[in-house]
Amino acid sequence: TVWNFGSRLAMDNISPTFNNYKEEVLGNRYATISKRSWNDTLKKCQAIYKNEIKCVVKQQFYHYLRDHNICLKELVAMKLYCDYDDLQREFRKMYRAPYNTDTERLRSFYHWHSTLSQTFHKLNEIAQRHPIA
Repeated sequence: TVWNFGSRLAMDNISPTFNNYKEEVLGNRYATISKRSWNDTLKKCQAIYKNEIKCVVKQQFYHYLRDHNICLKELVAMKLYCDYDDLQREFRKMYRAPYNTDTERLRSFYHWHSTLSQTFHKLNEIAQRHPIA
């Protein structure tokens, strides 16, 4: 496994506080981003996903995403994780004691966790099919 969180969470009995991960990153009490930051991130991801970028490397990335069924929602989730340090730091606490028993924290990042888990699963399948020599 190349892509993982480092530990498993028991999310079966957790009900989300928010309706989707956009609401989570805009409104949770641990760390947030502004609506402007959300919109900027979404626009950048849409441009990559629609192959509207002139950069050759990003065009290759676009083809890689499409070829491996990584959807826009998953791309945005990864970009949020990579680009917003405070948000990522608070999210990652879910996987460490004592925060991993904080039900409110788990509820606040439920959808983002779910989307990233799904994305990492897809990326692991790619890595297994195409191992790096």
